[in-house]
Amino acid sequence: VLRRILPLLLAIAVAATPHGATAATWIVDQSRSTLGFAGVETGNPFSGRFARWRADVAFDPAHPGDMRVQVVVDVGSAATGDRPRAALLLGDDWLDASAFPRARFEAFGARAVGASRYEAHGRLALRDRSLPVNIAFTLELADGEARARGTATLLRTDFGIGRGMWSGVQVVAPEVRVSFDLVARPAP
Repeated sequence: VLRRILPLLLAIAVAATPHGATAATWIVDQSRSTLGFAGVETGNPFSGRFARWRADVAFDPAHPGDMRVQVVVDVGSAATGDRPRAALLLGDDWLDASAFPRARFEAFGARAVGASRYEAHGRLALRDRSLPVNIAFTLELADGEARARGTATLLRTDFGIGRGMWSGVQVVAPEVRVSFDLVARPAP
């Protein structure tokens, strides 16, 4: 009797396990990955990147709805290659890195929108606000690695970034494009 019941119980347990519990966990190679941003100031584009951040990713292309992503960014690691701009960016009117040292993005689920193309809906906590954010990304799998590239466009004013004399949009455009290029391998 036990021989007949045991396979049935195992089949029920496997069927009851949510797909997310089996989504592949990936380890991001930060030395080969980037997290950047771009904007426009007085009509001139500028860009920068964050030097310190961590991404925890669980994703199975066969079950994109089970994706889990958490990215934690050290806001004080923002660099633009322009010292005065970087100092201003980290100050009280902009990112206020001393009061809000971390930004956090979390997404639970994605949907396929084409061949190797996905869209994820998540929340970004930045400064003292937490708002929904959509991210479009592509995924390439080759040689045991995954490479995800994507973007999101944020309105800095929605997050209270650019205060005081910077609250208008005449000098610095309200749109900020966040981009990422992640290289990862499956967790052992």
